[in-house]
Amino acid sequence: MDADAAPAPNVLNRMVPYFIQHGDIAAVTGNPRVVNASGLWAKLQAIEFTSTISALRRGQSAWGRINTISGVLSVLRRDVVIGLGGFSSVHPTEDIELTWRLHRAGYRCIYEPAALVAMRVPETMSQWWHQRYRWSRGLVRVLQAHGFGLIKERRWPMFPLLLEGTLSIIWCHLLFLATALWVTALVVGGPALGNSLIISHWGSMTIGIALVQIFWGMHLDSNHDKTVGKLWPLAPIYPILYWWAEAFVVVAATLPTLLTPPQRVSWTLSRTRG
Repeated sequence: MDADAAPAPNVLNRMVPYFIQHGDIAAVTGNPRVVNASGLWAKLQAIEFTSTISALRRGQSAWGRINTISGVLSVLRRDVVIGLGGFSSVHPTEDIELTWRLHRAGYRCIYEPAALVAMRVPETMSQWWHQRYRWSRGLVRVLQAHGFGLIKERRWPMFPLLLEGTLSIIWCHLLFLATALWVTALVVGGPALGNSLIISHWGSMTIGIALVQIFWGMHLDSNHDKTVGKLWPLAPIYPILYWWAEAFVVVAATLPTLLTPPQRVSWTLSRTRG
């Protein structure tokens, strides 16, 4: 658990039975719910945790291979974790890395949406940037550490996650590059190239798909979180504004991470949320 997390009283009742019923399950992670969604940026993060994180983990959990056991609330088999060497000290996102290592060892990690845990998200851009930059670096490091190994070992159940993680990074770079081409063409007066900042045909289709995912995620979480449905008026802003910010963070973090060797990661007391 994170130090500032506030789990619901019944989380162990929801999570522990999986270990009793299934010997191949090594970890169960809970459903983080944003409790400080007062400002716009925090509200967009609440939409993110419902539309992408919660909805995607439900799908990933169907075959027992989720992308990460969230550090805010997870239950793990102690002997398995210790047997695999514990948490890594050179990965910025040690929870993601441990998840992939557990999968690579043949264990399943799943998501329990009814195991609710209240959490606070960054409310300022500087705090958010610090957190998401670390998350982006962590994903790149995990793909470096386990990507080729998974392919070589033919860990077929992990291929969808490997493809999803790789394509998400590529997509962020292509979005950034296409927009840069469009701006350059606009400035120099050349032919229209790249991706227009003005919502066009493809942009409208992308936003439409995003809205379907957002409202479906809100529907799935409505039994557990009555507040998230009230954020629906902000749904169109999420793919237009928030996706761009996330893509920019990924682009900023990828190359420096690839060009530097892994270093020991330590946690320090700070006013900035990590």
